[in-house]
Amino acid sequence: MSRPPYLVNTIPVLSTAHVSASTMQWLRELDGDSVLATVAPYREGVFVYLAGLPTDEAMPEEIRALCRWVSRRHYGWLRLDADGDIVNGLPTFAW
Repeated sequence: MSRPPYLVNTIPVLSTAHVSASTMQWLRELDGDSVLATVAPYREGVFVYLAGLPTDEAMPEEIRALCRWVSRRHYGWLRLDADGDIVNGLPTFAW
């Protein structure tokens, strides 16, 4: 099978439990001034672009952990979904 003539993204789907409720609210309310400006919220979660982001101290720790996870696997986008997978080694939150 040959490569398609266009770019194809693979987007892992992880559980929203990997972020706290306050961080999920923060993601949903981001505006164009944020380094994480590319966020697409929907009822059960968010799509967020995390590739190559500078991880500064103002960013929630669980987002920094997700940035590292995405970077090591060469993904760009990440979908956080209520029915997504739990990944061992990433923080989890009950909410």
